[in-house]
Amino acid sequence: MKKESEILRFREYFRKIDRKSVYKWQKDDVGRLYPIYSLYFTEFIDRVCRSDSIDYHYIDTLKKYNVPLNFEISDYIEKSNEELLNAILSYFVFQEYSQEGIWRFAVEFKVFYKILLRMTELHKKNELHKSSSY
Repeated sequence: MKKESEILRFREYFRKIDRKSVYKWQKDDVGRLYPIYSLYFTEFIDRVCRSDSIDYHYIDTLKKYNVPLNFEISDYIEKSNEELLNAILSYFVFQEYSQEGIWRFAVEFKVFYKILLRMTELHKKNELHKSSSY
């Protein structure tokens, strides 16, 4: 839970940011453009990777819930349980390496914010359930 709460503190950051504060374009030696992400954003990605919320088998989990492996995945955030939410978060974190630009999409469409908001909701429900079972 402690590691998970470390990523929840980024919720306000993702609520307020715009893409210009998260990345800028840079040219390589051949003139191709690629994004350079801000240090605070990459700190979030690093903390997610070290958290209890990461699902290294996220593709299997997404298939289990019949969730499409494309940008429509973000439509499933609002109704997701903890297992599915962790798989969606992991998808957006890891897919940048094979689908360059998915982090930009996630920032522009507030996907990370929506994930962290849903995560907060689920934590509150779990805490209520724990306190009422005593």
